[in-house]
Amino acid sequence: MIDREIITTYFVERFQSGATFASISQARQETAQIFDTKVVPGTPEAKVVDEAIELSLVKVARTIAATTGGLETYDQLLNLYERQPILGVRSSTSIRQQAYSTALPIAYLASALAGIEQQTTVFEPTAGNGSLLIAANPFNVSANELNAQRANQLRTQGFTVPEHDAVTYLPDRLHDVVIANPPFGRVRGKRFDLPGIARGTSQIDQAISFQSLKAMKADGRAVLILGGKPETEVAQRADAYNALETRRFFYLLYQKYGVEDHFTIAGDLYRKQGASWPIDLIVIGGEGKSQRPLPAVIPPRIYISFEELREKLRGKLNEITQLQELSDLQQSLATDRDRPSESVRRTDTARCTENDPPILLGSDELPNGVDDFAGDGAGGNLSIGAASAIPRDLKSAASDARSPIAVRGRRERRRRSSDEADLGLGFRLGDEPPGAERQVDGATTSPERRRDVSSGSISSSRGSLPERSRTARLSRPPNIPDRTQNGLKPDSTAQDEQNPSQDATQERVMAQDLYAPYKPKSQGRSPGTLIPTNLALPAQQALDACTRSHGDIDEFVMHRLGYGSREQMYGVLYAEQIDALALAFDQKDRGKIFLNGDQTGNGKGRFGAANIIDAKRQGYIPVFVTQKPNLYKSMLEDLADIGFADIQPFFTNNNERIALSNGRVLRTGNAASQAEEMRAIAQPGRLRCYLHNLQPAPKRQQKGHAAPRISKSYR
Repeated sequence: MIDREIITTYFVERFQSGATFASISQARQETAQIFDTKVVPGTPEAKVVDEAIELSLVKVARTIAATTGGLETYDQLLNLYERQPILGVRSSTSIRQQAYSTALPIAYLASALAGIEQQTTVFEPTAGNGSLLIAANPFNVSANELNAQRANQLRTQGFTVPEHDAVTYLPDRLHDVVIANPPFGRVRGKRFDLPGIARGTSQIDQAISFQSLKAMKADGRAVLILGGKPETEVAQRADAYNALETRRFFYLLYQKYGVEDHFTIAGDLYRKQGASWPIDLIVIGGEGKSQRPLPAVIPPRIYISFEELREKLRGKLNEITQLQELSDLQQSLATDRDRPSESVRRTDTARCTENDPPILLGSDELPNGVDDFAGDGAGGNLSIGAASAIPRDLKSAASDARSPIAVRGRRERRRRSSDEADLGLGFRLGDEPPGAERQVDGATTSPERRRDVSSGSISSSRGSLPERSRTARLSRPPNIPDRTQNGLKPDSTAQDEQNPSQDATQERVMAQDLYAPYKPKSQGRSPGTLIPTNLALPAQQALDACTRSHGDIDEFVMHRLGYGSREQMYGVLYAEQIDALALAFDQKDRGKIFLNGDQTGNGKGRFGAANIIDAKRQGYIPVFVTQKPNLYKSMLEDLADIGFADIQPFFTNNNERIALSNGRVLRTGNAASQAEEMRAIAQPGRLRCYLHNLQPAPKRQQKGHAAPRISKSYR
């Protein structure tokens, strides 16, 4: 019989002496020798050894944290981690549910980011063996653990441990810090409560996170370690974070709590814990809306090495040191002011007398009194816009998930790069900058563009744009009001979880944060459409790639459609349509497809008509497939609107009568005559005559009258 206490003490001594275990089998063999018994994998005895190893590691780590500090602690914990064996292999379900302890270097990093010190009061809802608490004073900790065996192991370290379900448990007081690494994943057949979401969530880590944060003081701190996303490409990661339950969770979290940092740790850094699933580490600074973009907009950076995490810790420690030095300096000044024999005045340094102290600049202030948002002493351009503007330190993460990010703390105003300003990311309905007027139900943009559109200064052979195009509506989900209408605010999440309209209200609020103004690449006119924020950056990247391949977007589309000038094209196509056409032409040239998912009223008809013209000019025979016969009329009018009115189409419907707006009436024959006509058309070369007005120069006179290529257009 293996004595848990004895074997744990043995492993503590072994690790403290510098021992390295190449595998868990070595630890089992040493245990077998001590107790003169066999330790067979998969048996209760093997499980005891595994648990003793985990507990001994935490105890050694606690000693290291108590006797060292800062990077020295991290380095020693990393050395300890590298000397430990790979712990028991778990099933795929256990891996996804994170049923294992936090790797010690990561646990210490989380503790440092949370700001845990000996005097800090801490709540840990799923404490396990206590790895996240190695820097905490057990007397100041509320540690909960449902598993009885692990709860007992915590008690051996001096913690008082209740054994409750973390989904519903709350301690009887608020704490300075909440830190948690809950099991994560979907619990089959069960749903958990989430604030403001009537249907709740199936993800247990989401439920535990929100429940545990109720125990944090309003100005407290928290670190959550949650299941991450295995995708590594930026676009794929954005899609993963945009999944319904994930999107809802992070929207609620970022709305209610001040998320200061959010990054991913690669699963390989968890390898010795018996799993390799990536984790997300989220740092929270008190209650209140976060200033960071949602992870579906800019996915969290991925840290792939312990060296990168060490640099992350170094940055945090430097920040703490600077804040402490500033605090000490302020305290010194306060002490000086209390002295009755001296007078401290804030004055211009150029006019200081020898008895006056000089002006003491803040750590982010320049000598001219301007805030130094870049922190480089050079000042830089400031942008005072929406509170959700993307921080400068996040811009590279969008193009490189592994690019370095320096977290600089929360600010109400952030410096934005020119790239970010061009994208318009972060601006939501009601948050537009001055001069960018916008109507949710109309097409109003800036005053300059509005005058341009209304004056009809850009015309075509058919005059100004048809009324139905000029009134194009913004690309937004139906029934989503402006944030200023009906008193709807981002924080107006319904309080009554029994309200059946709760989810609809929440979705409307979320959507306002999930859409951003679209920034066309074309120089043509824009009706002021919106785009999902998680697609804004990929769209710009696709347009940039198209520009690199084909040159100027407007020139590319203009020549493909045969327009004589940009002005002629601008008169019949909006900038958004020109952008979409450029991407579609590029895809077609590479033998790929392009799907236009614009919402109703954004001009998909003219987009389709332009593709028909381009297909014919490229030597294809376009085939237009539509849902209802009345859309034949719409497509013909769209073709006319873009300057190609003289079209002779062939309709496959029988007995069809199509009355056009110009008075023309098109008719088709009965079933027999239509069948006969189609048999005739099927003969090589016959189909071309039906679009003869767009027939390019006769370059396709191929030997044997080979069948023409077909270009399909769906609407």
